[in-house]
Amino acid sequence: MKYTLKIIDGTVRHFNSFTEALWNLNEGPHASEYKTRPASDFELWFGEQELYIVLSNSRYLVPTLEGAGTGIDLIERLFSEVACYAVADDGSIKAPHQMRREHWDWINLVGQIAYGVYPGCIPQMTSFELADHACLIFQDRLGYGHNGPALPNGTGTNSRHDVHVAYALARAMPVPDDVLAEYRERPFTMDLRWLPALIQFPALRGAFPSIGVLRSALSIVRLEGLEMTEVTAYRVIEACKGLDPDVTYVQVDDALYLAGVVGLKESSPQRAGDVPAPSSDAAKRLSEQLRKGRQQVSLARIKKEREAGNISMRAYLRGQADVEREEAPVSWANHVIKAIEDKDLPTLLNVVSNSTNTSTMRFMEKEYGVRLNGQSQRKRSLQACRLVGIQSDEDAQLRLGEIEGQRQQRIKQRDASRAAERVERQDVVFEGQQSNWKAVIDTLITRGYTEIGTTPSGAAKKHFLVHPTTREGVPLAAKSGALEYARLALEAVKEVVHAQATV
Repeated sequence: MKYTLKIIDGTVRHFNSFTEALWNLNEGPHASEYKTRPASDFELWFGEQELYIVLSNSRYLVPTLEGAGTGIDLIERLFSEVACYAVADDGSIKAPHQMRREHWDWINLVGQIAYGVYPGCIPQMTSFELADHACLIFQDRLGYGHNGPALPNGTGTNSRHDVHVAYALARAMPVPDDVLAEYRERPFTMDLRWLPALIQFPALRGAFPSIGVLRSALSIVRLEGLEMTEVTAYRVIEACKGLDPDVTYVQVDDALYLAGVVGLKESSPQRAGDVPAPSSDAAKRLSEQLRKGRQQVSLARIKKEREAGNISMRAYLRGQADVEREEAPVSWANHVIKAIEDKDLPTLLNVVSNSTNTSTMRFMEKEYGVRLNGQSQRKRSLQACRLVGIQSDEDAQLRLGEIEGQRQQRIKQRDASRAAERVERQDVVFEGQQSNWKAVIDTLITRGYTEIGTTPSGAAKKHFLVHPTTREGVPLAAKSGALEYARLALEAVKEVVHAQATV
């Protein structure tokens, strides 16, 4: 054992290579325990003479090799310490999937050190210089880079051992039993949820047109909740035979469905609710017309998605079934018909002002002889007046003006209420007492502060609530909402005064 890790509590651990010690500090079984300690609790010795101080950064515990040699010499030394793990008994070079996981991790760490993943480990040279030399060593002695051989289908390289094992099994490449044993009980990340099936059922290995088809097929089976058995494995393989290597997930789903491997799932039951009965024959006709119109739109949409290859045959058929089960919008139909029967002009104006209510307006045209679709909003409003018995344009304009005035008044009241709630939450000390801006502004208005004054302040303006006689002003901050509330409150006072004067 070349390296000795000494911990202040007396614990001593021995390692054959520097990267094994580095791995043990950061990734090994004791890593979580180590990271609760300060870096000063650790010493890493090389033999009996050379001491490497352990440093700490936000992520890693890093023994620094400063003074132990040049950067090039150190990379050469670290690689030579672990190179034996990449050499088979016959002298051939192993691929990552042919090594135990920890052996590959220790080899890969040499490259990570060279690329600066562990800052401060070799401070004598820049990571650029070390990375170039590490590339030369790996390519010259192993035939691949520090992340391993390139993965198939142009997916690049990956340093993860489990990824190399997964892709090797997918291509039916031999993986040693001791390597497979490491993964039989190990949890997998989301991107390798398909690996356990390859380990458990060798028939799946190399049995698909491409790794993409394999991954899609196993994902579909898993998401379907099917138990993978030998029988299921062979059925999946047969279903995917003859597919092009570059088929999409949707096409693989179609193949499994047509082969009977997966079935047509029933849609989730629609949320039960109290569906009202149509209030009249007219409401019943309207609700059915709307339901058919919505069905046509929905069916056209899912048909387009299917033709574009965005959804599977199963999703398409399930979507069709969902559309057929859609409830008629009875509540809306009752709402519209009641407004017509009650001559509720404000409600009818809300219906016809929305140009997307084409189906509803088409029904109103047919049933009541008004022209709505394709008309301007003004003309639709006049036609709504006809429905409630207002025939002349003059009378219609007067009524529409009244309704618009009422709407504007509701908007003012809503804005005033929101502004009042906002300033009521703004604490302030007024005349030596704790208060809030709403109470302060209300008090000032009752004292006769009835004007909003402004003065320039650079490119901006300052605003004040001003007493018209004394010209005394209280600053109002726009950002706090005080200015907005003061304006709305003064408008409300003026409206009350005007109303009292006209009585």
